Amino acid sequence: MIFTSRCKNNFIFGSLILAITFTLTACQGEPQGESKSLPFKLKPGEKIDQDKRDESGLGYVVIKGREGGITVVWVKDKNRYTPIPPGTGIDIVPEDAARAGPFGGKLVDFEILVVPLSRLPASVFAPWPEPGTDGRMSDEDKRKYRMRVDLDDKESKRVVVVTEEGVPPNLFIVIRIFDGNGKLIRMQRKTGKFKRAIFNEDTGEKTFLVESEGILQWIVLDIQDGSIVTDSRFGLQLDLPVVSIERVGNHVVVIQRWRNGGWIRVQIYSTDGQLQNVFDIPGSYVTSTTNGLDVKAIVFQDRDTVYQDMLKIETGTGGTVVRGLPQNGLAGKHQHLQYDKVSGKQRFVEVVYFKARDETTIRILDENGNLVNTIVAKGKYRHHLKHRNKKIFIIERDGFTDAYVINLITARQEQVTSRSGHFRRISVTLGGKATLITDKFSVDFQVR
Repeated sequence: MIFTSRCKNNFIFGSLILAITFTLTACQGEPQGESKSLPFKLKPGEKIDQDKRDESGLGYVVIKGREGGITVVWVKDKNRYTPIPPGTGIDIVPEDAARAGPFGGKLVDFEILVVPLSRLPASVFAPWPEPGTDGRMSDEDKRKYRMRVDLDDKESKRVVVVTEEGVPPNLFIVIRIFDGNGKLIRMQRKTGKFKRAIFNEDTGEKTFLVESEGILQWIVLDIQDGSIVTDSRFGLQLDLPVVSIERVGNHVVVIQRWRNGGWIRVQIYSTDGQLQNVFDIPGSYVTSTTNGLDVKAIVFQDRDTVYQDMLKIETGTGGTVVRGLPQNGLAGKHQHLQYDKVSGKQRFVEVVYFKARDETTIRILDENGNLVNTIVAKGKYRHHLKHRNKKIFIIERDGFTDAYVINLITARQEQVTSRSGHFRRISVTLGGKATLITDKFSVDFQVR
């Protein structure tokens, strides 16, 4: 089992939202019993099959019923919201856990995901109820606060539960997408044996790979509403690991490792499943992203040098046309790649850290591969977050933590705020008030 805790870089409601991800490549471990106290009650005939909660109690529990079906119960994170002042009488969320099931088959994938910030409705951004001048909340304010918690779980969180069902060789997967409160949004099926799943945090799309009749196929879903983005009618080579499947405008771009990972194979399909183009690129794949329209950015690592190639994918009179927009290499190790669009400007932001000089380079390019600006900071990249048309990068150097504010429209550095100590946390409110916390100090500053 692969267990990761992924920190989303969207700061909604003035606090850091943690998107905790749990992915199962196989769920056939031994029953673990009730080693921790449960924030919910077992129903008659139920028993715990797997307890996948961490030391803080976050995670999920797989339950088997009397008839053999499985139910998944996930624990809600009590610390995701704006800090609640002492004495308000609100110290837990309305429901500590939500459940989905019972289902047939076996659980092969489970994730708690966050919908991309740009996809959230305006109601999510309304101000939260706050204590009065006496530091306490009225009963009405408490009711409104709990409603906001439910709204957040309903709109911003998606829980993906995948089961594998049937009997070999007639296997299929069932993909169920729930909101954070446990309400089923949509269910989809795909014939084949489950292989793996890939989530794209930028687009909010999740790819599911299955093996069917000796070939690799996929289905891509929009996690917000569970709709199908693309469903393959063709197959990929099983012996080439898939590292990325993304929709780029009217095309689907599939990237597989090739030649023991020293090269990648890029295959471009139309959305109806017709192969349009295939080409191979030397380099060890690190990550990639897209503007969703016509550009695919791919990052390669070659020893101590990072390269970013941008592919321009367009439909011409003679079919699909692919143009390369290669960039000069940067010394160091890749740290971050993200696409942002602000005020009509498209920006691909890449971060590389060079240990020998203890320097972090922030490179900003447009959609045509043109270098807009390069910013070099002393120290190592630790974190980042976006606020409107600004991006804040956290850099640690020589016992200090620096917060660099960069305007994505102009691609220029606008301000730097520093405090001694190691980085712990940063948050920013909708009004632009940022709080930087180290292990020694905290400081508030306004993102202008």
